[in-house]
Amino acid sequence: MNELKQFALLVLVVATSVHLAFAADVSGRWTAQTPARGGGTDTTTFEFRVDGKRLTGVVKTAGRDYPIKEGAIEGETVRFHITVNIGREMKFVHTGAVAGEEIRFTRELEGMGLKSDFVAKRIR
Repeated sequence: MNELKQFALLVLVVATSVHLAFAADVSGRWTAQTPARGGGTDTTTFEFRVDGKRLTGVVKTAGRDYPIKEGAIEGETVRFHITVNIGREMKFVHTGAVAGEEIRFTRELEGMGLKSDFVAKRIR
């Protein structure tokens, strides 16, 4: 019986390790209606490239392209920021939880405490 418990524990450890070792596959294009100034929304497109745990790409919104900076993906969590310059430089930090064909994002304007939530959907 002791050997059976050890084998079950080994299977559990291996299965957990495999799950943690693989990041969600977010490569490709995603789109969302993101909160905009004045209470409206903007259509935003995310073009993600993944290399291991490194996330790169571009965010396209309001007619502009913003490169993804300090992007990372670990398990089902995506993190990156973009820098927007509209008279002064502002850093928007994005944190998302991947769930199948959706990413539930929280976007925060660093230093201002302003947060907004939105959902991005994969474009096929």
